[in-house]
Amino acid sequence: MNAKEGHIVRLLDGADKKFIIPVYQRAYSWKKTNCEMLFNDLLAVYQNKYQSHFFGSIVYVENDVGGCNEYVIIDGQQRITLLAIRNYVKANAIETEKINPEKITDAFLTDKYAHGDKKLKLKLVQGDDDAYDRLIEQGEPIPNNHITLNYNFFYDKISELSLVELEGIYDAITKLMIVNISLKPQNGDDPQLIFESLNSTGMDLEESDKIRNYVLMKLDAVKQESVYKKYWEKLEKKIGKQDLSKFIRYYLALKTRALTDEKKLYFAFKTYREQDKGDQQIEVLIEDLLKFAGYFQTIKTVSPSDKGYRACLARVNKLEFNMVIPLFFDFFDAREKRKITDEKFAEAV
Repeated sequence: MNAKEGHIVRLLDGADKKFIIPVYQRAYSWKKTNCEMLFNDLLAVYQNKYQSHFFGSIVYVENDVGGCNEYVIIDGQQRITLLAIRNYVKANAIETEKINPEKITDAFLTDKYAHGDKKLKLKLVQGDDDAYDRLIEQGEPIPNNHITLNYNFFYDKISELSLVELEGIYDAITKLMIVNISLKPQNGDDPQLIFESLNSTGMDLEESDKIRNYVLMKLDAVKQESVYKKYWEKLEKKIGKQDLSKFIRYYLALKTRALTDEKKLYFAFKTYREQDKGDQQIEVLIEDLLKFAGYFQTIKTVSPSDKGYRACLARVNKLEFNMVIPLFFDFFDAREKRKITDEKFAEAV
């Protein structure tokens, strides 16, 4: 592991760099309050004439892929303030010696020598990537996306500034200091353990987010995206993100015959995977999760007007008697494997 301080613009600058937010990371989730804090910090740097301002840390794994260096971001914040400044200056034809829109584009936002249609230096996760691309290309923004909403916040704030203040904000960005933490897996650095340490003290991640990161980080970079699309994305669609942690809790209860504390779900899942299923392929485990997600979806989508065993499931849902769900998982799986008949299954429910 190598840690050193530096300016954030120095890290971003260069035509041979690409920053990747891997699929196991959660989507961009900054709220308006986070943006306000950042904007106020930038104002303070400018108004108080600070020579530098500590901005936090960025943890990454650096890969030399021939044509460029890829920085796979394990932990860090994505910023869109520079993009808002560039677009505002261009849209209003503002003449300023300090702010060069072309330099912002070429040095910090895009790689004009990259292959393919998208020249973005920063590759975000699914959904956010398209919203960010639209803003880079100054196309029609994607509404109700965090990237778009926060971009609009910065754009509106910038439009209220005088030219001197705008140049001051831009200058403040160049003074932001970060600690770059470069991980070297070939030397024994474990990105997963680093991720656990970073998220053990207050970072607002759902237990299901941590589990997703865990299972996908076990795969190489090429396979992460295919497994995410083939299994995990379908899992989230079947269950819904708001119920995913609950579902995994019931799945673990079925597999371990013990009900885990909701706040300790991630470590319980990791223990199950590594102790009880040490030789089990991650892909096999996610495929099994997806199968039981189908059972969970059936249980949760029955209607009160249904008949037979489905009416029983509807009553369980109405009473919120969820502790019986792991038992129902057993019933569904036994029927699926033809260990019991449809009649016995209905009688059991």
